[in-house]
Amino acid sequence: MTPKDPNPGLKEPEQWTRIPLIPSGTERSIMVKVFYKCINNGVVAIVDEAIYNLIEEYGRLPENLRAVTLYPTPIFTFVEADFLDHTTYHGYVTGSTELMDALLRNAIVVERNFYVPFSNCSHINGDTAELRYRTTLDDAVGAFGLLEALLPV
Repeated sequence: MTPKDPNPGLKEPEQWTRIPLIPSGTERSIMVKVFYKCINNGVVAIVDEAIYNLIEEYGRLPENLRAVTLYPTPIFTFVEADFLDHTTYHGYVTGSTELMDALLRNAIVVERNFYVPFSNCSHINGDTAELRYRTTLDDAVGAFGLLEALLPV
């Protein structure tokens, strides 16, 4: 028996990304970006909708194909500001969680489970595989609409 949905009116993110500016029948509206978030060991990973869809496709691949297929990127990673200068995260993560909050201020954020780079610190133990997940603030500009996100409300 399938349990009853406690939120029967809740739609999938694709169905609630268009938000009317003026609800009086006008056609003016804005598009709100949807991002997906996962947290592991204090590291927050954020991906946009297109990358999340690729992550889901990756998860459906047979194991033998996943072994030879790269995990989708970019994955933006954030830690508390106090940890940014620590050698564990300096130069690896995109930025602080405060910056992340500013970037996501006008976005819809949906929590999901996916890989969180740098959350197990294997990169500081000589494992170079995670280095491909490094992202910079410049990388975030396009993905988050950085300039728009930092403008006053």
